[in-house]
Amino acid sequence: SGRRVCPQCGAPYHRACYQEKGKCIFDDLHEAGKEWVPPAPPAPKVEPSAEIKDRECPACGTLNGHSALFCNRCGTSLLGAGQPDQKPPQAPPPFVSPAPPMAAWCPPSPLIPWAASARQNFWTKA
Repeated sequence: SGRRVCPQCGAPYHRACYQEKGKCIFDDLHEAGKEWVPPAPPAPKVEPSAEIKDRECPACGTLNGHSALFCNRCGTSLLGAGQPDQKPPQAPPPFVSPAPPMAAWCPPSPLIPWAASARQNFWTKA
């Protein structure tokens, strides 16, 4: 096989690398009587969307991201009990014109005939 393991500490080597050096390079492990341990894998990158959700909303109980200031569900402040309950700024409600006075909704009075005659229109003055 193309691999070689140090008989003293167990460190793995490619056969060619071990032959090039002629010995194991971990003399410090040999002197201390310790075994070789592989290095820890690099820590995975944490995406912002995968942020730890450990801030519970006091109003609705939803778990929010560690850096959240307001609840993602109800908007309640997550700053703590010492802070007044604040909500994130919201747009003002749309403008609604007031209802017209009731008189504007009343139908006009019916026309009253002034005089009825065969020669004139029924709804005109005589």
